[in-house]
Amino acid sequence: VEVWILGSGKEAGLGSDIARDAGGAGAYNLCGQTSLVEAVELLALAGVAVSNDSGLMHVAAAVGTHIVAIYGSSTPDFTPPLTPNATIHYHRLDCSPCFERTCPLQHLDCLNGISVDEVFSGVAQRLGLT
Repeated sequence: VEVWILGSGKEAGLGSDIARDAGGAGAYNLCGQTSLVEAVELLALAGVAVSNDSGLMHVAAAVGTHIVAIYGSSTPDFTPPLTPNATIHYHRLDCSPCFERTCPLQHLDCLNGISVDEVFSGVAQRLGLT
């Protein structure tokens, strides 16, 4: 399985961290290296897209790619992917949604409560790896 990490040039460092933590082989950090048109084309080719609530998540929905969406401080109640072809991970905590970029309670439980295994399970199931 190849992993393409997409994002802006500002996210290149984070993309490198993700590629490194993925074991390197087959994980390509493309942050800041693609035009928007190229990112759209890559998302259209992907078997599944894992994304936070972002513009690229909505692009993936528009091109018909299955989405594994991660919601933390935002909510799929307001900004859902406009496709039935999505697996959504969102834990409705008492403090969410707050719509803040920095957790006002300094715990990030809305994101930390979503495990890697939980997200990977959705990806593996979609790609027929289980």
